[in-house]
Amino acid sequence: MAKYDIFYTPSSTYSDLVEERALIIKLLLEAGHEPIGFELLSAMTTTMEESINDLIESCDYGILLIGDRYGSLASNGKSFVENEYVKLIESKKRILPFIKKSSVCGTDEKIYLDNFKRQVFNRLCSIWEDKNELAQKIMITIHYLSTAGSEDSVVLYQNKIYIPEPPKLITDIRIVNSLIQKIYKTPEEIHKLTPRQFEELIAELFTKQGYSVQLTKETRDGGKDLMILENNILGNFLIYGECKKYSQDNHIGVKLVRELYGTVIADKATAGIMITTSYFSNEAKSYTEKIKHQMSLIDYNILKLWLEKLK
Repeated sequence: MAKYDIFYTPSSTYSDLVEERALIIKLLLEAGHEPIGFELLSAMTTTMEESINDLIESCDYGILLIGDRYGSLASNGKSFVENEYVKLIESKKRILPFIKKSSVCGTDEKIYLDNFKRQVFNRLCSIWEDKNELAQKIMITIHYLSTAGSEDSVVLYQNKIYIPEPPKLITDIRIVNSLIQKIYKTPEEIHKLTPRQFEELIAELFTKQGYSVQLTKETRDGGKDLMILENNILGNFLIYGECKKYSQDNHIGVKLVRELYGTVIADKATAGIMITTSYFSNEAKSYTEKIKHQMSLIDYNILKLWLEKLK
């Protein structure tokens, strides 16, 4: 399994997210990764900014943790965490941003914090409200990091969050709200989506039903487009989802279903689910019936029922 050196931001302020930082360190160590953080340095021979930049240069990934506060300011007048974010981008490091939904800082500081959140929110990020939810989402990410190849990149599904005066930019990984509403009203419009937009729509549907969802890299092959985390009284369950945007006369055969099931077994995930704009062959349905507790098939008719319920 792949192992990485992962830089984590000290937090919005040093005292803001003490428990959350400790949680990140614990989960990374348990998974065999190496946490890299400014607070772990035993001594400094350079300035704080230079030391942080050196740490970022040495890492494979960066976990960006944004909480209630904008934070202490560096010499350039921006918070240390914002400077770390910029440095991660400049160093072409893969960034895993986790943004706390609410903030309790004062009015003036909130303006700076909201502006920073907008910058990050234009990228893909994951939203959390409490330590338990943060732990769940980090666990999904760490699971992916531990099973992915070195060329892979984690992509987190962007949950909805309200930030005053949101930016007008729409990235290629977001579906415009009006488009989503149009599909809810007229399911046939789903056939006009690109394959990636279809994956985003399915992620949206699962999110609306209370699941934590992560999209995988757009160009990857081999078994999973979504990682869906369900947490209930019985424990945590990781479900792999694969989306197939096919024409209605192009039915999905048993080969693709077998491949997804093989990935579920190989990665020791809980179950798999395949969702399509088409239908499944009789052979695919018969095969799934034997493993119905580990594999589910969602065809166009079932998908329309999902959309109807969420109007």
